[in-house]
Amino acid sequence: MTLNERMRRVWEIFSIYLPILLMSLLALGTWWLVRNAPKPVEQPQQRAVSHEPDYYMRDFSIKSFDATGRLQSEIKGETLKHFMDTDTLEIQKAHMRTVSPDGRVTLATANRALSNSDGTEVQLFGDAVVTREEFSKSGTKPVPPMQFRGEFLHVWPNEERVKSHLPVTLTRGPDQFTGNAMDFDNFSQVLSMHGDVKGRMQPGRVTSTISPRTPGLDGRLRNAVMDSSPLVFITGASSGIGEALALRFATAGYRLALVARRAEVMRAWALSQGWAKTAARSTMPTWPTSTASSPRASSASSGRACPTW
Repeated sequence: MTLNERMRRVWEIFSIYLPILLMSLLALGTWWLVRNAPKPVEQPQQRAVSHEPDYYMRDFSIKSFDATGRLQSEIKGETLKHFMDTDTLEIQKAHMRTVSPDGRVTLATANRALSNSDGTEVQLFGDAVVTREEFSKSGTKPVPPMQFRGEFLHVWPNEERVKSHLPVTLTRGPDQFTGNAMDFDNFSQVLSMHGDVKGRMQPGRVTSTISPRTPGLDGRLRNAVMDSSPLVFITGASSGIGEALALRFATAGYRLALVARRAEVMRAWALSQGWAKTAARSTMPTWPTSTASSPRASSASSGRACPTW
């Protein structure tokens, strides 16, 4: 076998195994690149947020001021905890004080308080009390203090609203009301109480010891005395509960506006109580019984009278 034949045979053998050799080199290079390439940065695993405080304070006092330096609110308590998952503050033995722009002071205390981060919504638990102090401006009648008391109170300070689904006692000056649930909105001046509502109202101050039932009292003196007392409007005052209520409120010093279907019976009863002069002057015209001219004709048989004593 000549040299050329040997070279041709070697080349044929080499050409057969050349693809295998190239594939092996390519695989080896790929493995080396993968092994020596930088590894991607692993993202840290996020921990599940638990209801645990991320910071707390003890025996603290926090005050907030407006741009002019006026005190807006102050919060005190034994401990304060902030919970990241709900972004809420929990305060033990909370004492809160807010001052409105016109100077009205509102106080709130509770065994435990739960507030959102900006303090626009506060829930008070355990012996919760919200008190709005007496307020007066020059030349105006003082507004008596108002207090809400219960085991739970839901307060929106900026909206001046207090709500509760549990029994609440409301005290305004000498008057007191209780109910199983309550919703009070100071902006709209609406109070709604539900479930076994009871109230106790004290009579206004009477500037004279003269009884409103004193016979023969001069009309001008009677008006001067009674104008300082609240006015009570009573329906069905000719007999029964209405008559009893009228006597009770009159004895306590209230002015009375009485309404009854039996106007003559009510006038006779007023005469028997020594209110003859006032009744004669204060009796208002009766509403007609004609259906064409009176929306109340269906409930009036002989007209109604509304005298004021």
